[in-house]
Amino acid sequence: MSKTLLIIDLQKQFADKYNNNKNYNRCVDFIKSHKDDYDLCLATFFRQDVGNPNYELHLNWNGCKDSKFNDLEFIDTIERGQCKFHILPKNGYGFPANNLEHLYACLPSSLEEHIDIIGCDADACVMAICFQLWDLGYTNLHILTDYIYTTADDFYGITREVWINIMRRNFGDCVIVPKRRLLYDATFIAPNKYIIYKGKTYMADIALYFEYKQVYDNGEELYLAPDATGYTSPLKFCIDKENGYSLDYEKSNFDNIIGYYPSSATIWENPNTPINIPFDDAVQLLKDNFEIYNRTDNKPAQCISYGLRELSETKK
Repeated sequence: MSKTLLIIDLQKQFADKYNNNKNYNRCVDFIKSHKDDYDLCLATFFRQDVGNPNYELHLNWNGCKDSKFNDLEFIDTIERGQCKFHILPKNGYGFPANNLEHLYACLPSSLEEHIDIIGCDADACVMAICFQLWDLGYTNLHILTDYIYTTADDFYGITREVWINIMRRNFGDCVIVPKRRLLYDATFIAPNKYIIYKGKTYMADIALYFEYKQVYDNGEELYLAPDATGYTSPLKFCIDKENGYSLDYEKSNFDNIIGYYPSSATIWENPNTPINIPFDDAVQLLKDNFEIYNRTDNKPAQCISYGLRELSETKK
């Protein structure tokens, strides 16, 4: 089965400037990396004109009146690729109703065609075009949420979670949300001390990594965006002679955590050479070397870094 990439309004006027263009650039990079995975690439292009006065009339917005095709900064990349490429001009949120003949000539002929959808705005043009494709009967839509974003400012409260939930309500498993959990470390430090692991000497610092499961109010798991930032660990890990570690819960900036899961562990041959070891081995090292760690006032482990672990992708 052939594949189509539909790029919605990914023109420089709609870059997420408030976010240093991170989402915009991620989308452009996706196109550069994956253009040859597709047989057909379609790109919508927005220009405000007299045919649709609503933006000025009701939103007091007069942008994009001078839009040009080269505002689609990925055009050269696609034209150097192997796929067929068409631009679909429009002056509203969705496909233009006054140019359906051109639209139908460009859209995939089979309603079962695999169509990946990326671009912006999640809460406007992307949503509108997804509704149109749905109503036209296309049955194999893949709305790639990692490569969709909104330029709406915080005033409107349209967070990633909000627009994903709205899309999932309307398009079900057509909405592809990679499953990422927060991965946080608990690093136990023993300055100028050393431990023996499998007959070899290592620095005594040991980092345990835990992934945290978070949920919405309805109990469904919340998965994180690829650039999620600003988290602090809700768990305070302490050294424990019998178990290797113990923990206390701390109030944090996300209180919807319902579980934490041991993931991996690291020790260091030297400050520049980390070595990954099984989690259980690291816990045993903590037990065996309990006396060398600072336990003054049950001093907790340092939680100094976090990352994201991708579990798997939601697939049809």
